[in-house]
Amino acid sequence: MRKALLLIGLLAVSAVTVYAQSPKIEISAPFDEPDDGWNKLLQVKNGNTLFFHFSKKGIAVVVYDKSRKIASEQTITSELWEARKLKGSTINGLYEINGEAVLFLTQIVDRSVTLYRLRINTSTGTLIEEKVISSIEQYKAGARWAMIYGGVDPNGFYVEKDPLSDAYAVVSVNSFAHESSERIKLSLYNGTHQELSKLFYGAPGSFKYIKFISMAVNDKEAILCAYGFNTEASGGKDSKIILSRVKNGESAFEHQLLDFTDDFRATTGIMQFNPGSHMVQLLTLTLTSSKSQFFTGKTTSYYLPLLSYIDPETLSIAFTKPVLCEKAGEYIATHFNNKEAYSGVPQNMVINKDYSTTIITEELTQKTLTDSRTGAVMSQQTALGNIGISEMDNAGVEKEGYGITKSQLSNGLIASFNQAEKTKGIWTYQQVAMMQAKNNHFLSFDYVSTEKNKYILFNDVTENFEKSDKEKKKTIIGISDCNTLCYKLVDNKVEKAYLFGKPKDDDHNMFCYIQSSNYMKETNTYATLAVERNRRDKQSRIIWATFE
Repeated sequence: MRKALLLIGLLAVSAVTVYAQSPKIEISAPFDEPDDGWNKLLQVKNGNTLFFHFSKKGIAVVVYDKSRKIASEQTITSELWEARKLKGSTINGLYEINGEAVLFLTQIVDRSVTLYRLRINTSTGTLIEEKVISSIEQYKAGARWAMIYGGVDPNGFYVEKDPLSDAYAVVSVNSFAHESSERIKLSLYNGTHQELSKLFYGAPGSFKYIKFISMAVNDKEAILCAYGFNTEASGGKDSKIILSRVKNGESAFEHQLLDFTDDFRATTGIMQFNPGSHMVQLLTLTLTSSKSQFFTGKTTSYYLPLLSYIDPETLSIAFTKPVLCEKAGEYIATHFNNKEAYSGVPQNMVINKDYSTTIITEELTQKTLTDSRTGAVMSQQTALGNIGISEMDNAGVEKEGYGITKSQLSNGLIASFNQAEKTKGIWTYQQVAMMQAKNNHFLSFDYVSTEKNKYILFNDVTENFEKSDKEKKKTIIGISDCNTLCYKLVDNKVEKAYLFGKPKDDDHNMFCYIQSSNYMKETNTYATLAVERNRRDKQSRIIWATFE
C-alpha cells in the first residue's frame, strides 16, 4: 500500500510541469505479473472494467467496479474449446454487446477451424453462454503446402462490430472450398445475437480466387471489400477489388468492381462508416514491389496506400487519394535528424468525434533469416520506427501533420494495421522460431483521441526521453528499463511527459502492456495493465488514465 501511495504522489506532481492539465490517474491494488498468454481490458457502460487473462488454465476474468476495486474473480473453462490449445488459438474480437462482454475465439479442432462466441456477465465475470457460431470443413491433404508455398490464405474468421450500435457481422473464409462462390460466407447479427442474414459471397465475374480484405457494419447493412483474381492457369490474369453490400434480411450481395485496381492482390485494409460525411472510408495498403538482399536477409518493400471514399448506396467511389502523409513527413524532416524520407505504413484510421479522420502511420522494417540449405525460417524481427500522425478533412486533404521519434526492435513480424487490430482485441499466439516474442505486447504504440486533444503513448527509456529529437535514440529491445511516455499533439507541436510520473531513480520504472489497453471514448479513459519495477521486484496493476 505504501508503494501505491508513493506512486500516486509522483503522478500527481510530475506531469503538471508539462501539461496544463495532467491525466487523472486511478490505480488498482498490486498483483503478480501474469504468465504468458493473452491479456486484455474492457471498460463497459455500467462503469466496471473487466481484465481478461487467457492461459493454459482457461480464461481468468477479474471485474473491477467503479471504485477500481475487485468485485469478482472467475476462471472460465469449457467442454467446447480447449484452454490447453492456447498456442493454436486466435481471439477474433472482444466487445461490449447489449450490456455483456462478448469474446470471439477460434481454435482448430480435428483439423476444422471453429469460431466460438462467449457471452460474459459484466458484473460477475461469469459465463452466460458459449456457442459454436461457425465452423469450416477440415483442411485436406496438401493444404499446409498450399499455404506455405502457394500463397493461399489459411481458413479463418473475421468479426466486425458497428461502433455506434450492437450490430455485428462474422465473415468465414474457406480458401480451399471447391467453388469460388462458397469461399466467403457472411452472417449479420443484431445486439441480441439474432442472425439476420446468412449468405455466401457469390462474387461477380469469373474469378477463381477471392481474398477478403475488410468490412464495415452498421445496424442496417454490411459492406465488404474483397479481391478477386485469376492466375494464368485458371483463366487469365484478370483481377479487381470488389465492393459489395448486403442489407439485413437480404439473401444476395450487390457488387461493384473498381476499375483502377488491377494487380492489387497483396492488399490489406480497414473500412469504416463516417456518420458525418455519410460515406464509407476504405484505407488500403497494396504491396507494389520488394527487393531482397541475399547476405543480410533484409527485404525492402514498397507500398501504395490509398484512401477511398465510397457512397454506400451505390457503392461508387466518390474519390480516391493516395495517403502521402506529406505534412507528417515535413514535421519529421524538420524536427528529426533523419537522412531518409519518412516511410511509415498505416496502422490505424480513426474517425474522430467531429467526424474528421486521423491516419496513424509507423515505420516498419521486417527482417527474416532463413537457412540457406533448407529454406527454413531461423528468426524474424521487425524494427518499429518513427510515428506519423496525419489529420484529414472530409475531402481527404491532410490539414495537419505530426511526427514522433521512436526506435524499437521486436522478435517476429509486426505488420501494418497492427494498432487497429489491437483496439478490437484481436490476438494470435505468436511463436517465433526457437524463441518467443515475449516483448511484442509492450512495443509499438497506442493512440488516444478526445474532443480537445490527441495523445500517443509508448514505452521508452529515460535516456531517450531526455534527448532532443535531433539526437539518435537508443533502440528498445528489452522492456524492463522503460517507462510509458505520453506525447500530446496540440497547436502543431508535440509536448511530452511520463504518463505515470517521472521515475524516482534508475531502479524504479513503470511501463504498460500496450496490447492489453482499452480506451473508452465516452469517458476519455484509457485503461491498461502496467508493470512497476523496483530493482528486481516487479508487480502489476491496472491503471486508469482519464484525459482532458
